[in-house]
Amino acid sequence: MALYKNLEERVPNPALDEKIIFPCGLSANSFFRDNFTACVVPTGNPAACDPLTDQNWKKEGIAWPSDLRSKFASRAPLDEETNISPFGFVLPDPLDEDFVVWMRTATLSTFTKLYRQIIDRNLEQNEILRVTISNNFDVTAFGGKKGIVISESSVLGGKDNFLGIAFIVIGLMGCINSVLIHWKGTAFSRFD
Repeated sequence: MALYKNLEERVPNPALDEKIIFPCGLSANSFFRDNFTACVVPTGNPAACDPLTDQNWKKEGIAWPSDLRSKFASRAPLDEETNISPFGFVLPDPLDEDFVVWMRTATLSTFTKLYRQIIDRNLEQNEILRVTISNNFDVTAFGGKKGIVISESSVLGGKDNFLGIAFIVIGLMGCINSVLIHWKGTAFSRFD
């Protein structure tokens, strides 16, 4: 992917002439197109690699259900539209979960996006998770960096339980305060 100061600098593409790009927008046209494959190297057998497949390397369920339900709709481009980006790659279907995750705007310049979930496959101690990356999203033009984060999730949230615990503690404090205020209001009422 190249960066252009304006779209006139791009290589002419007959598919784009007088066409509306669908899906449109800066986020859609900067879609993260890297591909990852993963396999697990069992303990004591570095030559073997058990690939993670669609059954345990899940793409379904990575996007927020509310986004899939209400923010995005799937349809074929109309005659006056094209799904070819100004940078020459084919834009995905709007209900593609990788695309939906990418379109949820990050609040900070340093962010993580969920790519896959490892389901029904526990990683044992001393097993190695080998990830192969197909680099289709160049970040050198703007000094960006990419990395992989592997974490566990729980009922309380992602890799850190702090936020979930903080919500529970603040909720309990609110309940205790409301009971105390009610007790004080009934026990020390001036209108007995």
